[in-house]
Amino acid sequence: MEKVFCGNYNMLIQRGLMRELRAVRETFYLDNLRRLGHVFSCDVLINLTDYAASTPVAPGATFTCLTVGYFRWGCFVLQKC
Repeated sequence: MEKVFCGNYNMLIQRGLMRELRAVRETFYLDNLRRLGHVFSCDVLINLTDYAASTPVAPGATFTCLTVGYFRWGCFVLQKC
């Protein structure tokens, strides 16, 4: 897993997610946390788009996307072909 994309929640929640996934901070894409804040269901797609636009993504790279909705959580993994 190259990066984890999730909602732009506060750092308390981000640290909890990192702990649960046993992932280091650098694994999470947090660049838009200060810039945009939390824009609900758009967070993951905006973060993924911004990361891909600013970072060369090699074929085979995998990304974990954690989503949230009204009383629902979701997760999907993308791999670049």
